[in-house]
Parts: sequence; structure tokens; C-alpha cells
Amino acid sequence: MIIGLLHDIILVSLSPFIIPYTLVRYKDKIKKGTAPRFALTHIVSDIIVHSSSIGETKNALLFSEHIRKIFPQKKIINTVFTQTAMKTFPETVSMTIPLFTVQSLLINTKNLIFFESDIWPSYILSAKRNKSKILLVSGKISQKTAEYWKKIPILTEAKKLIDHVFAKDEENLARFKYAGFPSVSLSIDLKNLIFLRDRKKMKIKTNKKILLGLSTRGADEIKFLLQSYVPNKIGLIIAPRHDFEEAEKIVSEYAEYIKLTEIMQKSQNKKIETIKEQIENSINNNKIILVDTYGITEEILKISDLCFLGGTISNIGGHNVLEPISFGVPVFAGPNNWNIPKEIINEGIVKEVKSPDELKNYVVKSENMEEKIYGFIKQKSSKVKGELEKIASYIV
Repeated sequence: MIIGLLHDIILVSLSPFIIPYTLVRYKDKIKKGTAPRFALTHIVSDIIVHSSSIGETKNALLFSEHIRKIFPQKKIINTVFTQTAMKTFPETVSMTIPLFTVQSLLINTKNLIFFESDIWPSYILSAKRNKSKILLVSGKISQKTAEYWKKIPILTEAKKLIDHVFAKDEENLARFKYAGFPSVSLSIDLKNLIFLRDRKKMKIKTNKKILLGLSTRGADEIKFLLQSYVPNKIGLIIAPRHDFEEAEKIVSEYAEYIKLTEIMQKSQNKKIETIKEQIENSINNNKIILVDTYGITEEILKISDLCFLGGTISNIGGHNVLEPISFGVPVFAGPNNWNIPKEIINEGIVKEVKSPDELKNYVVKSENMEEKIYGFIKQKSSKVKGELEKIASYIV
């Protein structure tokens, strides 16, 4: 109780500095209406699963889906920090204002589960005051953040209240232990939950190979794809991670294109079946398709033959490689691919390409990797089922 009140006093006293910083940091998102927002939501649930970004939330919802199968009688609510996540997944709830006094009154749950990395001390303190079990699953933490949790008094007290951390890999396990979290074990990356889903592919009428540029970051990655584009052999779909306007400007200078939102105008939903014919016509008329909306990745992967993973030309390290693999889609990545598990590269499921010409040659030849990919999926499915049972044993 005292620690919680102290947390609120410090946070409120720092608000003259926090608010201007937040306004500057999120100014573009504020203009677009996608800046993080907090609510005064009264949440009563057996289990709360909290996440932040679109990617985290997508996996957190999948986690909740499988936990619900284990505990069908328990009510599960997913809370989120970012507005983009809440808009993309309307079944989620905006996080309650991160003040101990507010959350203690408005949140009532038996289990609070943080998914990956968005750990709020106010959430921990208020949940534990109400005697909740607190877990962190698929846990990850940067070295810088680990230093904060090790040294800042409020955080050092809050971490003692977390019942268990399931670290996603050896590197994060070491960081959580360094930061002083009292109960930590080696788990797996719960992005692997995606392998438990039944994925159905769909063939479109074209002689071309469909190449998806997934979660591209910045101009260089889009230009890399455009330079590998052979209109009579490749159907190119580009799905930028964020800046749709910048992507459109670059694509417009290279080739004919059509935005996915234009194709979807007459459709009542985001299912690929409803726009299949329009996509076929665009591809066969040598138009690049620019994905300029969120929440459609899975549908696009249904028709993709190959995938180039964004964040691997820019200095990001690569985004979620498991999603395209779960559809049996071979993946190519640029040289900056340190976020991709080494086992996937070593097994040849992901191929590294250093130039647009190299990507072009691979796409045109495109060897059959189906058996290798589906063997990998089967292995990961078995492992993630076991990890879910272990996590479920902590839930009350």
C-alpha cells in the first residue's frame, strides 16, 4: 500500500516533465489519433492478459484463446497500451490509468499476465494488493531496462511481487536474473503459438510467383523489393509496417500500383475470398499491390508463395518470421537478421539475400521447401503445447 502511494506521488510530481515529453514523442500519433490512451475502465475478470503493440497483442490474443480452452469457465480480458492495437483488435480493452490508487479501485482479477515486455509497476502493485497471481510470459527485457529494474527503488519493490517470469530464451533469462526478478525460468517464445493454428492456403489464377514484402521498414527496403521485381514473373505485394504514405510515394516512382484499400472498397470484410478476383486482375495487369491498412497480414499470406521479411535491410534485425512460416511460406531476409532464431536460418527455412538480384534469382527459381517447413511446424507445435500446460499450472 505504501509503495503504491509512493509510486503515485512520484508519478504525479513528475507529470510536468512527463506530459511535454509524451506530447513531443507521440506528436505524429496524436495527429493520427493513434497515440496511447488510458481509460477509467472498471475491469472484473478471472484473468487479465496485458500487451502493448499490434504484434504483441496479436500473439497475446492467441495465448488467451488457448488458455480459454484449458479454463473454459474462466473469464479472460485482454488489455492493451497502444491505440493502434485497440483499433486493430476491437475485442481488447484500453489499459486503466497507470496509478496505483486508480487501478486498485477499478481492477479486480485473480490473475494478471503480462505478455512479453509491457510491465507496469502500478498494475503489479494494485493487482497484488488484491491478492492476484502475477505472471510474465514469453518474457523479454533489454539490458537497459534490466538496469532500471535492478536499481530504481519502486521497480525493485514491484518486481518482488511477480510470482514467476517465463523468459522467452537464454539471453532474456540471463537479463531477468541480472535484474533480480525472484522467480524466473527458461520458456519459449510464445509467437510459436501460431503453429497451433490451422492454416489454409489459397491459390490465385496467375502464372507468377506471389512475393510478399512483409513489415517493410523505410525507403531502402521498399526500393530493395522494387529492384528485384520482374513484372512478367513476379506478383509483388508490399505491406509496410507503418508509414503508408512514404511507401506509396516510393512505389509510385517505380511502377504501376494499386492500394489494397481501393481493392477492398466494395468488400464488406477483410477476407481474401471477397477480393480474390480483384487481386488476380491487379497482379496479372502488372500492378504492385500496396497494403495500406492494418490487420490483413494473415489474409495476404494465404495467397503468398514467398515472403521477404522487413526489418532485415534496415537496422532493425527482422520482424516476426514465424507468421509466414506458419503458412508454409519460404522466407527471405536481408543481412540484418539477428532477431531471427539461428536454428531457422541454419535449417534453410529462411534464406539470407544480400542484393535485389539475389532475391530476384531465388524467387524466379523458387525451390520446393514444403516438406522442410512443415516438419519444423510439427516440431514447434509439440513444444508449445507443453509450455502452455506449464504456464496453466500457475494460474489460479
